Amino acid sequence: MDSAHTGGMGSCRQGLISAFKPTPLCRFTMTPFTLKPLNEGTCQLLDAQGQHVGNLKWINGLWKFKAIGYGPQGEVIPGGGPLTDRHNTSFARLDAAEIGAGLGQP
Repeated sequence: MDSAHTGGMGSCRQGLISAFKPTPLCRFTMTPFTLKPLNEGTCQLLDAQGQHVGNLKWINGLWKFKAIGYGPQGEVIPGGGPLTDRHNTSFARLDAAEIGAGLGQP
């Protein structure tokens, strides 16, 4: 994936490295969220307690938020969880302020 496909950000990992300082666990903090790169086109979104609440995926030229929830036995509920009402919110780039505002966080 080249910069034309990632809003000038390269990959999820490269974009975050250029925007944030990595911690020893390769996590990139966005108050109140943390982005954890999984591969070139996907980042996990963790809440302030470290719970997985969704993913940001590179789809058709935008970073789309895909909400994730978990059932009582730990089963994955795509589109569920605490940010279900924000499922499919799109972002032009991986920007902490933009993502927080778009997901309704301060």
